[in-house]
Amino acid sequence: MNGSRNRNDGQTMSVLFTMLLFLVFIMCALFTVLAGSKVYENISSRMDQTYTGSVALQYVANKVRQGDADKAVAVRTEDGQPVLEIRESIEGGDYITWIYYYEGSIRELFTYEDSGLGLADGLEILECAWDRGRKPDAVAAQWKDGDRAMNRRSGSGSGIFLMEMMVVVFFFMLCASTCILAFAKSDRMSRLAWERDHAVSAAQSEAELWKLSDECADGKQDRYWNADWEETEDPAAAVYTGVLTESVQDTGMQNLQIVIREAGERGEELFVLETAKYVRP
Repeated sequence: MNGSRNRNDGQTMSVLFTMLLFLVFIMCALFTVLAGSKVYENISSRMDQTYTGSVALQYVANKVRQGDADKAVAVRTEDGQPVLEIRESIEGGDYITWIYYYEGSIRELFTYEDSGLGLADGLEILECAWDRGRKPDAVAAQWKDGDRAMNRRSGSGSGIFLMEMMVVVFFFMLCASTCILAFAKSDRMSRLAWERDHAVSAAQSEAELWKLSDECADGKQDRYWNADWEETEDPAAAVYTGVLTESVQDTGMQNLQIVIREAGERGEELFVLETAKYVRP
């Protein structure tokens, strides 16, 4: 009865531990996926912002360089909207280029002076967001310092990205270490359950043989088994050992205690079986 109960307890603990380990692994994997998706989302958003800002600033900078002439570049306000105006003369005619933000995009309007065209007539160049609270002077200052500002943002974004990646890698290493320790513990528990099952079988076999014998004496006997639970007579080759202790009572009952453990001074006890039989006086 004790052997059956111990074996069932060991199997139940093994199943529960396996399910718990699987649950922990699923949670770690889910958290890693969520963290990775968040990092990817941040990277994608930062790349979009960098692309939009870089393209817009490079576009404006190239236009300003093309209008490199005295009083050819100015910032004016048209219908309450700041506009970068570039003047140029083509075959004796005066032409203007407006670069401005209108209805969610940067636009360009190239026309001759006094054409009567307005902001809505410009060609859409790039979709982007704009802070309408900024003054034209601030906009012009940003255009002049565009490259330097983009470099600062790029460096800051790289640092944040590196920190996020370090956090994800650290968490992944932590999850991996936890899983490795859990698998090692599971392997040890599985090995111990296997040893206890064989110890139960060996103890029950010794008890059945003892009940069939007619000997009646007090004392101890040793048993030895190798790694495959094959009985051996050589103590040096033993991986598991058993001690059979017999005692006779005045009532005619003879008791037997079987203790099976791992070999060595610090060997773990695997199974204990106690039984008795009646012998004639």
